[in-house]
Amino acid sequence: MTDRKRPERGAIYTPEYQTFLVELRGARERAGLTQAELAQRLNRSQSFITKAETGDRRLDIAQLVFICRALGISLPDFIDRYDAALQHGWLSGEDIQAAADDR
Repeated sequence: MTDRKRPERGAIYTPEYQTFLVELRGARERAGLTQAELAQRLNRSQSFITKAETGDRRLDIAQLVFICRALGISLPDFIDRYDAALQHGWLSGEDIQAAADDR
């Protein structure tokens, strides 16, 4: 029996991406919207929002712009909050694990 290497965990499992997901969900919650309400504003399904917030679906920059607009925030404001979270380590290891467990 050969010794197989475990596959590397992808970028969605990095602390930085988990922080992004927490900020994405937080932006929606701060806007006072449910996933269904945001999905309706975007003319998308609720599962699109769920998958985006859990990391099952990666967003491109254009999609993030549309989401930010639907939430009433600018892309620079979203990025500033994300960057601040990264710089200050606001997302602890336990928070990252909890976010991963939500997947």
